Amino acid sequence: YSKLNVGEMYSGRQLTLFFNLLYKSMKYDTCSERVCAFAKRLLHTALHLSSSIICGSLFLLSEIVKCHPELQNEVESSTAEAMFDPTKREPRAAFSEKVILSKSLWELSLLAHHFHPSVARFTGDSNGNISYSGDPLKDFALSPFLDKFAFRNPKSLAKLSKQM
Repeated sequence: YSKLNVGEMYSGRQLTLFFNLLYKSMKYDTCSERVCAFAKRLLHTALHLSSSIICGSLFLLSEIVKCHPELQNEVESSTAEAMFDPTKREPRAAFSEKVILSKSLWELSLLAHHFHPSVARFTGDSNGNISYSGDPLKDFALSPFLDKFAFRNPKSLAKLSKQM
């Protein structure tokens, strides 16, 4: 849980293994409060990272919501808004009370207006409806994006003259 806030975790070669470990730990966890705290901290940290890591985080959370549908149907224990304390070391103690995950993630409203179109699209589908068959950590990185422009065939002179 504490490693989610460490920036070096998102820049190494083992990023896919880190996300795989995170996915398995959240998928097989039976405590919904702990899974909510992991999701909140992951998105909170991802706001400051590259768009490929944000897309990977959103895809991971979409898969977790499929495994834990109670995360969206969690009943609040009172009328007050559940407060998240990011300084807590224990994930189950991070929220002050029961929480509805979809209502407490203000980070999603920021990511809905992200400059990268895939991040904005994944944010809209983050409630378990993201259908993507590739690896977002590799596909949405900067080098594949620049390769699309570098290896694009130039337009022919006939097409350019028709446009003018």
